[in-house]
Amino acid sequence: MILSVFDDVKASVSAADAASYYGIHVGRNHMAKCVFHDDKTPSMKVDERYYCFGCGATGDAINLVAHLYGLRNIDAAKKIIDDFHLNIDMKDYKSRDGTVAARVEMTPEQKQRMLEKAFHAWEKNAYRVITDYY
Repeated sequence: MILSVFDDVKASVSAADAASYYGIHVGRNHMAKCVFHDDKTPSMKVDERYYCFGCGATGDAINLVAHLYGLRNIDAAKKIIDDFHLNIDMKDYKSRDGTVAARVEMTPEQKQRMLEKAFHAWEKNAYRVITDYY
């Protein structure tokens, strides 16, 4: 399996982690006041991704940081790598033309970790859907 720098960052840092780190208070129920509009009560659900029920803002940790600081996604990814001290070297992702769209192979451990994280996210969402339906 092949990953990009964006996949590596998103696998390492959730939107909730990024929101908390950058000063957004996320409650126990994963709700926060949206920083993208004038929010009086929490209307933004923040976990692996974020979604605001008020203004419709949505995305992952990279999108959140990009919107907060007015950055391009690649610069937001670099900021997260620096701020969270992630062991991700941007040089590993450079392609022949200098873009960061090149990809690298994942180790079996990274693949297993990513699959487990994806399963837990799916399981959490399925549980929420079932309890909402109930």
